[in-house]
Amino acid sequence: MQLNSTQVGIMDRSWMLERNKFSTKHIQGVRSFLDLAQQHTDSNGRIRCPGKNCNNCYFKQIVDVRRDLFHYGFVENYTQWIHHGEPFQSDGADHFSNSYDADNSGNQVED
Repeated sequence: MQLNSTQVGIMDRSWMLERNKFSTKHIQGVRSFLDLAQQHTDSNGRIRCPGKNCNNCYFKQIVDVRRDLFHYGFVENYTQWIHHGEPFQSDGADHFSNSYDADNSGNQVED
């Protein structure tokens, strides 16, 4: 399933709060996120990993990002996917909670 930024903007993200990372709802949510992110890979086929341990600072292959997301979950408050194809919205709009703090996106490191 291919998503565009309009579809992403209205996507339900409550699955990100699921404690059970292997629930059907969470699995489908991660798949939808990765479908979007895969459209925004770098020249080596990598994306920033939004996993808790990587915090969007490391570039990884999709398969490695998938593994991290199921094992560790998403970094807290990364609900506006600005590093994965979603346009930044400074109007204070939330996707379900406080938006990702863009001030924390400073120095980026490649893995």
